[in-house]
Amino acid sequence: MKKIIILLPLFLSFLTAKSQDLEKRVSVYLNAGIEKEITKKISSGLEIEGRFCKSQSEQDLLLKPYIEFSPVKYFSLGAEYRWDLNHEDDSQASWSGRLGLYAKAKYGFHGFQAEARFKYCNYSEDYGYWNVDDKVYDQSKKLNYLRPRFQLSYKIKPLKLTPYVSYEWFYNTARGLVDKDRWTFGFKKKINKIHTLGFEYKFEEKFNRLSKKGNVKDDINNNIFAFSYKYSF
Repeated sequence: MKKIIILLPLFLSFLTAKSQDLEKRVSVYLNAGIEKEITKKISSGLEIEGRFCKSQSEQDLLLKPYIEFSPVKYFSLGAEYRWDLNHEDDSQASWSGRLGLYAKAKYGFHGFQAEARFKYCNYSEDYGYWNVDDKVYDQSKKLNYLRPRFQLSYKIKPLKLTPYVSYEWFYNTARGLVDKDRWTFGFKKKINKIHTLGFEYKFEEKFNRLSKKGNVKDDINNNIFAFSYKYSF
């Protein structure tokens, strides 16, 4: 555990140095959720999240119901649907939707837990990008992503605290390439069987984005601070 505490600031310094020449955005996420264990193998819940980005004058309200099925202890399947109400200054608010299907496998050892998750996301809106072959701006493609994620957590039982780190990348199926990745560092604090608090720092990189004129956009780095509360019953 001491090694993790020593290495974490060094890794964060590496991410900061890596992003010096890129456009940077800072966002704050506020999340509240409820979760119900229907049976020992099935659980469902609802998450409500507000996202705020001052530099973009942008606010989002997200609603995400989900259900998860665990046929065995170390494996689960899940489905979710996310409604997103987006609003930017001087523009009308707009709704969009996204279906997510995922499978998770996890394994525990000596207080650690390793988790691998594979997720498919199907957005409701069309996605536009510069078609290099035809030299036109193509808006007929659906914005679909394949999103593998690997996470490692450690449970500190005396403190009821679970710090974790994860890495995720986003494969754009319309263009056949990865155009985003995300590092997450966080912890969950279990107050009791019902209430859980959480905090995350997310470092996102968006790259390989093409403009309507076919020019590569500047890469964008998102620094996200997320606070969460969950009620389980």
